[in-house]
Amino acid sequence: TKLLKTIFAKLNTVDLLINGAGILDDYQIERTIAVNFAGTVNTTTAIMDFWDKRKGGPGGVIANICSVTGFN
Repeated sequence: TKLLKTIFAKLNTVDLLINGAGILDDYQIERTIAVNFAGTVNTTTAIMDFWDKRKGGPGGVIANICSVTGFN
């Protein structure tokens, strides 16, 4: 949220969030889930405070990307 405040203060608006994180650590599966899933969810929910049209925000587009490594 702190980083987003800085970004929005400098740019006024952001139209697109390309949202992706990916690691694979077979020995620390909780860390893998925390980065890959929780990181993406946390970034999405944080930017919604800035974009929410119900609160006067401009809206925006989120592109969530991920790796197929999870299938391995």
